[in-house]
Amino acid sequence: MLTALLLSSTVFATEIGTSKKFGIGIASGAHYFSITGKYYLDEKSGISGYIGNSWLYQGLRANYEREFYPVGNWGWANLDLYWAAGLDLGLWTYYGNYPAVFGVGGGIGADLQFEDIPLSIFGDVGVGLYPVNAYDSIGKFAGFGLFAPRTALGARFYF
Repeated sequence: MLTALLLSSTVFATEIGTSKKFGIGIASGAHYFSITGKYYLDEKSGISGYIGNSWLYQGLRANYEREFYPVGNWGWANLDLYWAAGLDLGLWTYYGNYPAVFGVGGGIGADLQFEDIPLSIFGDVGVGLYPVNAYDSIGKFAGFGLFAPRTALGARFYF
């Protein structure tokens, strides 16, 4: 019975990315508020998506993420570093006539996955290249140009 208990806790410790492949949560960063989801393709890589709102700007983001370095396992949580690369699409909802924003980008991040509950807290930083962008006054005011920061900080619960 003790062996069964130990084996079940070992399985539970690796639920995110194995038996629990889909996560949904909230994040902030390039958008003030976004809903985020992630689907693990295998134990170390997955596809993440964001749909967000920043008052006058609505955005979509899709990333491929790959864990590349395990920082630590403390018994209550695992911390891994990952890299991300993806696409951004946005639309200004200002009363003026402004073009859509399209870009590519990537960066690195950290993902803290808890062992007792299927929850992860993550954060990443990077840069995006936006060849199609709002170069008018509202876009410049909001910090968009050819290059712009590409960040996220959030949490996801996995099913």
